[in-house]
Amino acid sequence: MPKLLLLPKFEQQCARRVAHDSVAKGLLPMKPIVRIAICQDGRAPADKSKLQFEATYFEALYSHYLYRPDITVQCYALSFGDPPATLEQHLREIGTTDIFFMTGFSRGRVMSEMLLQAFKQHAVLGEDERDQSCVVENLFRAIKARVQYNQMVYMGTCGGACCAGSMLWTRYDSGALGPTSREFELFNFSMGVSLHYDCGMTPAACDTGVIDCSTFQITGGAGLAVHIEDDIALASSFPCTKMNSWKLWCVGASASHQTVVQEIAEQNVSGPWYHPSVGIWHLAVNGKIVKFVRL
Repeated sequence: MPKLLLLPKFEQQCARRVAHDSVAKGLLPMKPIVRIAICQDGRAPADKSKLQFEATYFEALYSHYLYRPDITVQCYALSFGDPPATLEQHLREIGTTDIFFMTGFSRGRVMSEMLLQAFKQHAVLGEDERDQSCVVENLFRAIKARVQYNQMVYMGTCGGACCAGSMLWTRYDSGALGPTSREFELFNFSMGVSLHYDCGMTPAACDTGVIDCSTFQITGGAGLAVHIEDDIALASSFPCTKMNSWKLWCVGASASHQTVVQEIAEQNVSGPWYHPSVGIWHLAVNGKIVKFVRL
């Protein structure tokens, strides 16, 4: 099961808050070289950066806030679309990645068409590894498997954080808030848990009652760290702004998240899993294979 760091945004102040939260800090790899894949596929082309801002924040996180200047941070761009890459190239990169970072969507925009295509359910694979549908589908599976088996941390901001879930929460014309699949499949790292993101609201207006075994919650001022691994089941909501106005809200949200994370961990569900020698993905419940597909 996964290590998830879900944030409303990622900047200098948020990096400091991550370093000061024990659960969030415990998710971060402490290796001589930490490799970070940065995916901007949800952003509009005009809003994409050259990684310098994100790289600067990661360097500040490790060097300044974690007091680990001995750790070298290496950031690189990864995309499901252009520029095209072979499956072998993608899997080689992902195989050495420690943190997969998904940036947020542009303000006032929905998920980009390119990212929507990557999340389409049951994509038809091409037989040729150079076929783009084959590359996208297998890259998607490789990312999901590495995160679910704790080989890589998933870190997402705003819309990128929501991609970690099973379904997106959206406001319908009626004003009600509810989940929708829209015929695409997100990463679904926590086996059916979606992310409820309350943006632009006060702490008093953000109801932690939405938190249950199918829903995590972040807000415009509070992030969430989730760590489920072997006998570890931890969750922490923490402020992401300069002000401490979210501190009390985070205490209640952390308690609710901790309860549901323990319940999720007790279900002992794992998968999907891939082994290159046999090419089989499967879902295991209590160690028993209940579904498999030969590639």
